[in-house]
Amino acid sequence: MTKQNYINGNWVNSSDEKFKSFSPSTGEELGEFYETDEVQINNAIESADEAFEQWSNLSYIDRADYLWDVYE
Repeated sequence: MTKQNYINGNWVNSSDEKFKSFSPSTGEELGEFYETDEVQINNAIESADEAFEQWSNLSYIDRADYLWDVYE
C-alpha cells in the first residue's frame, strides 16, 4: 500500500520516488511512502502553523465538539 502526504487538506504525491518503511521492532514492512521535497515540507509547516493558530483561538467546548464530530 502506498501512502501519500496530507498537506493543507489535500492528499499529495511529493515526488515520483518512493521508499519502504519498516517497523524497527518487528522488521515488518509498514508500507511505501512518497519522498517529500523541501517545498512540500515547507508548505506542510506553514499550513500546520496557520491551522494551529485557528485551533488555538477556539474555545475548549468548540474543540471538543469538533473532535466529537470527527469521532462519529
